[in-house]
Amino acid sequence: MKKKIMNEDICNMKIKALMLVLCIIILQGCGDTSTQYKLLASIQSTNQHIIVENGDVFVWENAKITINDEYTYETEYVPRGKTSVPYSLFTNAGGEVYQPGLLKVRNVEIIVPKFDGEKDAVFSW
Repeated sequence: MKKKIMNEDICNMKIKALMLVLCIIILQGCGDTSTQYKLLASIQSTNQHIIVENGDVFVWENAKITINDEYTYETEYVPRGKTSVPYSLFTNAGGEVYQPGLLKVRNVEIIVPKFDGEKDAVFSW
């Protein structure tokens, strides 16, 4: 009888140890190893402008805003709050200006390079 109880205890301990190891492995995968920070932002679109809201407590320096993965606008800074940027300031690699009447805003990405001296800060919409 004692032998059976001991075998059950050993089996339970093995299961508990295995579960503990599994939990440790899972938790190690939960760490954020991202090379980027997330900007706090929102985007609105009008017929002639894109409105970027900087919801962070700091000014974004050397920001690059990209529409539809193609048309970009770079600025020295984006202050806190809402900033209206005319579509006419967004150009592609060929120098063509974004045409809001012909194209629809499908996505917007904001990148602030080397935000903390090391990592970029990003926002995707």
